Amino acid sequence: MLRDLPLDYWLGFGAVLLSTILSGIWFVWLGLKRKRYLKLLKSLRSSIASDLHDEVGAALSSVSFYSEAALRHLENGNTEKTAEILRKMGTQSRSTIESMSDIVWMINPGNDSFQKLLDRIENFGHELFGSKGVTFMFYKDEAVPQLELELAIRKNLFLICKEALHNSAKYSQAKTVQLLMSLKSGRLDIVITDDGQGFNQDEVKAGNGLASMRVRAQQLGTKLLISSKTGMGTTLSFAIKYPQKW
Repeated sequence: MLRDLPLDYWLGFGAVLLSTILSGIWFVWLGLKRKRYLKLLKSLRSSIASDLHDEVGAALSSVSFYSEAALRHLENGNTEKTAEILRKMGTQSRSTIESMSDIVWMINPGNDSFQKLLDRIENFGHELFGSKGVTFMFYKDEAVPQLELELAIRKNLFLICKEALHNSAKYSQAKTVQLLMSLKSGRLDIVITDDGQGFNQDEVKAGNGLASMRVRAQQLGTKLLISSKTGMGTTLSFAIKYPQKW
């Protein structure tokens, strides 16, 4: 009976069967992709929650410590010391507000492009060094702004660059600071250099800022490389692969 059916029937049946199989494969693929996306999203939310917790916790601890110290000095009539501590409280509070502003900016879907992140880094550099009379230059390959990176990668990259620029402005006494981003063999190379006083890495103790940058570099699957000698300036570099964002 089946062999007597016309060819058109079998062609139609084959087309329907093939369509069904392809649809099944498509839905399985979408399910796996969604599952992986949700896993990445959960991990990212945990990371952001941890950042906010650490930032707010550290700020509250500092404010509590400073306020108690200020109160003691005020009770002893030492107004000069009280004013100094209050200034430190103000600096700590502004720093915390800035850090939280960065996190909120990062998770805003309107800032999802890498170009906007590059603009934010460049604006930060010009504002930071411009007030100190230091020349800041930002060079990047033409294809760099078109990269599509996951939010977690963009966040860590931005915070490393920001901390490195901040340290240079605070300690290097440089006249010129350069930030270079280039693409080489499937990776993004980031190099920050200054012509400042440099330092002896064996003599200078690594602070929390450097430790934080190294942790973020590890989260990016890379290492933070620092080259510096007294009187020879400082170079900080790291390289990351650039997988497609979800």
